[in-house]
Amino acid sequence: MKSRLLFFVLIAFQYSIQSFCQIQTQFFPVQESVRFGIHSLPNSVSLRTHKIIPELNMKLVLVEDSIEVIRGFIRPYRFGIGNNVSIDIMREGTIYKIGDSTHLVYKIFSKNARNIHLKFDRFTLDKKTSLIIYNAEKTMLYGPMTYENNALNNVFWTDLIKGERIILRLSTYGEFGEINDLHISNIVQGYRGDSVEKDGIYVGGASQTCEKDIKCAEGIGWHSEARAVGMLLMHDNNGDARFGTGSLINNTAQDFKPYFLTAFHNLDKDNSLTLSSTESTQVTNWIFRFLYVSTTCASGVESSNYITFNGSSLRAANQQSDFALLELNNRPIGINYAGWSRSSAIPTIGAGIHHPSGDVKKISKNSQVVNSSLFTFSNGVTTQPDTHWQANWSVGVTEPGSSGSPLFNGENQIVGQLHGGPSACGASQLWDLYGRFDV
Repeated sequence: MKSRLLFFVLIAFQYSIQSFCQIQTQFFPVQESVRFGIHSLPNSVSLRTHKIIPELNMKLVLVEDSIEVIRGFIRPYRFGIGNNVSIDIMREGTIYKIGDSTHLVYKIFSKNARNIHLKFDRFTLDKKTSLIIYNAEKTMLYGPMTYENNALNNVFWTDLIKGERIILRLSTYGEFGEINDLHISNIVQGYRGDSVEKDGIYVGGASQTCEKDIKCAEGIGWHSEARAVGMLLMHDNNGDARFGTGSLINNTAQDFKPYFLTAFHNLDKDNSLTLSSTESTQVTNWIFRFLYVSTTCASGVESSNYITFNGSSLRAANQQSDFALLELNNRPIGINYAGWSRSSAIPTIGAGIHHPSGDVKKISKNSQVVNSSLFTFSNGVTTQPDTHWQANWSVGVTEPGSSGSPLFNGENQIVGQLHGGPSACGASQLWDLYGRFDV
């Protein structure tokens, strides 16, 4: 059975229904911030820091990360540390008026954080109220969020807001209605993996130097498939944040049901090789980021905007081939659906597309694909025969954060998702294992 890549056609009716469910992140020069909805506060309003999060003990954090590597855990790439808090935004924010509108602002500071993102355990907005979040430099804006983003379980995670100071601004016409309820239960301090600001622009480069941007020559012929690949922002129960990768995937009904293929081990947080009820339901609060690429080949500069979606449900999973199939809560607009092949024949030479170490989208080319026999990972997990493809790389490699990313054959169809392997820039073994899609 084979399925071709599907392009999502922008139909006016669909767009009117779905557009507010996806949230855009925008970057822009400071002088343009007013045009994007970030206005200056009235002189009578003093924007004090409402919440200060203690600086991370980076020595301890890096030791914890090193222990994971030494013990051989197959775990997604950690980039942020969660802090449990209890913040009632509607009660604790600073309120001011501009004409007929009412606004509320709340400022959070986390010293030396590369980024900050938030967990709302109560997130309810009425139809006339919107929320934006931006950094103190006014170079990045996330939102707006509206009542369309109200979650059934009331839980809402934001994407990453760059910098150590972020500002939440709630706006409404007239007065705030009683239905509005915003409560933050966790603030995540990002310490690696994200881009940093240099001379007013955000430069990535968290991945290894031999990786190739999808915008480079190696990406020619793969741009349509790349638009189906998305970055995962995943959270442990304590709020710690990790990166992964996956892909929107077509189905035989071709009805745009938003299935997302990734790795089983992205869900298996305790490495037990089974999924508990908690692990199965954690995907409800995952963030899916699409169109996260560099502006040009090897520039390291992020594109001016990308799109994020909140939440999904687990539809199927199996440890043997290390796959998990999710269904996003909302149907993406302007994102492609990748095709696939469940042929058991050895795939023709193709490519892997992924987000290594939380970096902008990269492409790796393989020189050969073979059927993998028994392989034992450093944590003792053994793959069974005929469950994985081994991709031997001629261009690029994979890294932590690439887990769950698709392997495409020469016909541009998914034939597997990344489990792991020894590849690294300059390594003697330049290959990785992908769970076979046909399995």
